[in-house]
Amino acid sequence: MPNVLDFTATIGFINRGLETKLTYIQQSTLGGGDIRRQDMPFVSNMMNYSKAELLMMYYLPKPKYLALRGSYSYTLAGRNVGQSSTFLAGILYTFHFSKSN
Repeated sequence: MPNVLDFTATIGFINRGLETKLTYIQQSTLGGGDIRRQDMPFVSNMMNYSKAELLMMYYLPKPKYLALRGSYSYTLAGRNVGQSSTFLAGILYTFHFSKSN
């Protein structure tokens, strides 16, 4: 949809290797039509939603630069958007390509 208003607000903290973020996301399309029963979703359909997400990441003391990451997001409300929950789990390793002072 060419005319979209996106809003994202994040609050979080980092303390002793634990990073936590809480995010609210809202998308509002400024035009378009509803998805009809006989139609597939199309780029000009009105797709509005609000979503909340919690992300947690813990940096392990050893090995250095390795972190465990997990998140959960939930669609709070939506128009032409399905109700969904998303779980994510992963391992993150940070590569450094230059020497730090």
